[in-house]
Amino acid sequence: YMYVLYLSKQCGADFVKVNQSAPDGMELTQGAKYVSFDGDSDRIVYYFKGSDGKFCLMDGDRIATLVHNKSFTFNTDTK
Repeated sequence: YMYVLYLSKQCGADFVKVNQSAPDGMELTQGAKYVSFDGDSDRIVYYFKGSDGKFCLMDGDRIATLVHNKSFTFNTDTK
């Protein structure tokens, strides 16, 4: 017998980003936050259901920008 393991099949970061939807079989709950990684965990996407009920995605570029802006805010306090 041959068994094939599908790591991140229809649920990984690429699937979520390309399809702009939650992983197969997953229903998003308003107010909850979700994350998906790719197979070797070097890519991440963060997603949630917006107040208008639409799927909202934050990929690595947006996450990096938010982290940068937040750390810049922390580093500009001269007191």
